[in-house]
Amino acid sequence: MMRKHEFLESFDLKGKIAIVLVPTERDAIKLCQGGKFEHFPAPDVLPFEEFPVSFNVRKRRIEVLWKLLKGEKVVVVTTLYSFTRKTISPNDLMSYTLKLRKGAHVEDPIHLLLLMGYERTYIVREGGEYAIRGEIVDLFPPIYKNPVRLDFFENEIEDIRFFDPMTQRTIEKSSEVTILPIREYISENHDADTLPGKYGSNSSLLEYLKDPSVIFVNKEDVFKEYVKIEREMKDILGFKYEEYKRLSSIPLSTFEKLFEKAEEIEYSFETREIYTLPSKKKEKTVPILDIEDIEVGELVVHKDHGIGIFQGIEKVESALGVREYFKIKYEDANLYVPVERLDRIHKYIGDSSEISINKLNDKRWKRTVKRVREDIERRIRELIELYLKRQEVRGLSL
Repeated sequence: MMRKHEFLESFDLKGKIAIVLVPTERDAIKLCQGGKFEHFPAPDVLPFEEFPVSFNVRKRRIEVLWKLLKGEKVVVVTTLYSFTRKTISPNDLMSYTLKLRKGAHVEDPIHLLLLMGYERTYIVREGGEYAIRGEIVDLFPPIYKNPVRLDFFENEIEDIRFFDPMTQRTIEKSSEVTILPIREYISENHDADTLPGKYGSNSSLLEYLKDPSVIFVNKEDVFKEYVKIEREMKDILGFKYEEYKRLSSIPLSTFEKLFEKAEEIEYSFETREIYTLPSKKKEKTVPILDIEDIEVGELVVHKDHGIGIFQGIEKVESALGVREYFKIKYEDANLYVPVERLDRIHKYIGDSSEISINKLNDKRWKRTVKRVREDIERRIRELIELYLKRQEVRGLSL
C-alpha cells in the first residue's frame, strides 16, 4: 500500500505551491516529519477562550504565513478546520513586520514589541520574549533559531548580533534582522493573546495562496473531522447556525445548542421518587440560561427529552438536601432539572400552535435530532465545496 508521503511525492509539486488537506492534526504532524512539507497547525485553544495560544503553535503558523507571503514554493499540510480559520491578513502581516538594519532609527521599540505580542522577561531564553538592559534590547523572533541582540545608541541601532540563549554569548553578527509579530491579531491594548478567535479581518490561509493545487488525503475523513470539530465548537460556545430551512415543525435553531457530548445528572419522576442518571462531566456552577426569560406555560426544549411545558421552579428535598429544580411537564411524566443544568434547556422559538409535547425518552425526538444533525453535516459539506469552487482552487482527491 502506498504511504501518504509517497502518494504526495507522486505529484509533480516541484516549484509549485500546494495545500494538502488531511483529517487530523496527528495526520499532519506525521506527514511533515520528514521535513519536506510545512505543517500549518490549528490554534490550540477555542475562539475567545481566555488562554493564549502556545508559542510553538503561533511560531509555526507565522512561519508558514511568512513563507507564503514571500512567494516561496512550499507544500503546506493542514486540516480543513485550520485552513478555514481566520488569521492575520497578508497586508497586516507585512505592515507589522520590521526589517531593521544597522544605523536604522527606531522610535519606541518597546511599544512595537508589545504590539506584536512579545513578552518582557529578565533574560531571553524562549521564543516570543524580549528583555531590556540599558540600551540593549534582546528578543527572540519566530523565524530564527536563536535570539537577536540589538545595541542602541539613543534611537539608532549600532549593532545586531545573534546569541546563544543558554550562555547569552554572541554567535554571529548581522547587518539586518527581520522581526515578525508572534500573534495573528494586533491590538493597541496588548491583550490580544486572550482573544485568539478575534481578528482585524476575515482573512484565511487561502488569501496567501496564488493558484495553489489542493490535494485531499482521505477526502471523506477530512470533511467528517471538520464537521465534528465545527459541531463541538458550536456546542461549547453556544454559537448559532444561521439561514437553515426548517426540516420539520421544529426550527433548526432550537436544536443548535443541544448537540452536546456529555450526559449530565438529571432528575425525572412522576412521583416524589428521584432517579439519578450518571454524570460524565463536572457540574457547572453558573447556569447559561436566564430563568427570567422563561414564563410558566411556555414551551421549552431539553437536549435529551425534547419539547415540554415549563411549570416553574420548585424546591425538592432529597438525599442531596433541598435544591431548586426547573420543572418541565411532558406527556407521560414531569422532568425536574437542577438549576445548575439549565444550559441543557432552551426556549422554544417556533410556532407553537401545532406542536405536541414529547414523552420522556421519546424515540421520535431522538430520530428528529439525528435527522437534523445529518442535514447540518450535509449543508456544511456543500458550503465548504462551494467555498473552494469560488476560490477557483484545483482539487485532487485520493
